[in-house]
Amino acid sequence: MEKMKRYVVQFAGVYILCNILVAAITYFLNFEVPSSMGIITLIASTAPVMQSFVKREQRVPTKSERLNFATFATLASLVLSAAVFLALFAVYQVNPLDLMSVLGIPLYAVAALLALAIALSWIVIYFFSGFMAKQTLKQLEKANLKKL
Repeated sequence: MEKMKRYVVQFAGVYILCNILVAAITYFLNFEVPSSMGIITLIASTAPVMQSFVKREQRVPTKSERLNFATFATLASLVLSAAVFLALFAVYQVNPLDLMSVLGIPLYAVAALLALAIALSWIVIYFFSGFMAKQTLKQLEKANLKKL
């Protein structure tokens, strides 16, 4: 895990920047955030990290490295999302869980959706990190062949 710590921190930074960018764009263009934006943000945050890994290591990450990266990147995105949730609660004094109970959405359904979102996030990061790393390695090898 020690080797992947750098990349998880890098992921967290890019994830924060992507979310700020999405918030700014949707605010200034005055439209709702598409429901698929969470997945898109995860992919957009994973891409530069895997490019960095391949350029630095000159190889794709092993399965165990991808497993560690996906697990800790998912936890990072969860912690960052919880921080945003708490910030919104502090600013607007509206608890979304109270809102859901008013709408009649049971807490176990919310918990199940949260578990599903976490699992989906992990799957997206795990598989996309492998795909992106392989694509980057191919591009790097192609560029090296052109130099010869």
